[in-house]
Amino acid sequence: MGKNKATLEMHEHSYISGPNARWAGERSKLRHSHEGGDRPHEHEHTGPSYYTIDKDDWYRRTGLRGGGRKQFTVRATGLQLPVIETEPMQFDVIFVGAPGSVDGAYVPERLKLESKAVVRSVRVINAKKVA
Repeated sequence: MGKNKATLEMHEHSYISGPNARWAGERSKLRHSHEGGDRPHEHEHTGPSYYTIDKDDWYRRTGLRGGGRKQFTVRATGLQLPVIETEPMQFDVIFVGAPGSVDGAYVPERLKLESKAVVRSVRVINAKKVA
């Protein structure tokens, strides 16, 4: 008999309405795993799902250290609520900075990895031309 494989991705939501939205810290967060949790979704009173950025994937994409280790479970864990499937969030990213600046240059990768968002476009504007 083979072992069960952990395939349900742990992820997090923030409460944006309801009684838990009034609190700070851990009480304002929902961390759990469930079927379909690896796709963009929400639950009643929560915002969209957010995922741990794997540190090896982050380094491979950006050359920077950071991130953590994704966690997977065999069975659904944490509070289980009805799933509201959503489309991936979509962003157009505009950087305003000095020429050659890397401030914010990794935001598109973070959006893709942390929220499974679609980055439609990236535009860089020279801050001196804006002022």
